[in-house]
Amino acid sequence: MNAAITDTIAARWWIAATIAPELARQARLCAGDEPDLGRCREAVARSAGLLRAVLTVDETAINRASAACTRLDSMFDGMRKSGALREFNAEYKIRRAATIAEGKGYMPHHVALKRLKAALVLHLMQQSGKPMSSILQQVFR
Repeated sequence: MNAAITDTIAARWWIAATIAPELARQARLCAGDEPDLGRCREAVARSAGLLRAVLTVDETAINRASAACTRLDSMFDGMRKSGALREFNAEYKIRRAATIAEGKGYMPHHVALKRLKAALVLHLMQQSGKPMSSILQQVFR
């Protein structure tokens, strides 16, 4: 590949990590020797089609992530207002005390909060109607 192509970002797409290596391999085959930028882009699009993979444009992925962050912040605020966060903290304290009583260590509170946020992200992505108790089970398993 020539230096002009390797030093330039022609486009960025988001794709499932499990498909990315095969898509890149296919695109290299489709592009041929010494392709220009247009040919590279076409090769990526063609390869995605062959693999039945969805390419998401960078701006779209960033907008979706930003919207998800806003929803997560809103959900966390709602948990604070409804008392669900108090329920989470109470459950954390009970589990921590029980584990310490057994002479074992327990995850720090900030780790439990990170796990809670990760579980909430999955909840938002799946648009799940699962109750809070099932989300807590994910955090404390």
